[in-house]
Amino acid sequence: IKFNPSTVFNSGAQTITNTINYVGIMGAGLAFEFKLRYPNMFEDYRKRCSLCMVKTGVHYIYDGYRPQLIYNFPTDRTSVV
Repeated sequence: IKFNPSTVFNSGAQTITNTINYVGIMGAGLAFEFKLRYPNMFEDYRKRCSLCMVKTGVHYIYDGYRPQLIYNFPTDRTSVV
C-alpha cells in the first residue's frame, strides 16, 4: 500500500474505484465527483440501473476513458441525496 495525500482522481492509477448504489443516483460525496468528472460513465451506470443490471456482487469496469478504467462497485441499495 502506498499512501498518497491527494485524491483518487490524480493518483495515476490505471483503475479507480467508484462505489455505487442501485438506483442510478450519484448525489453526494465521491460518487458525485465521479458523476461530474465522467458524465459518459454516469449515463452508462443510469442505463444499467434502469435495466436492473446493478446488483450486489456484479461489479463492472467502465472503459470509456482509456487508458484509465473505472471500477464500479455496487455497495448500497438506496440513494444518498
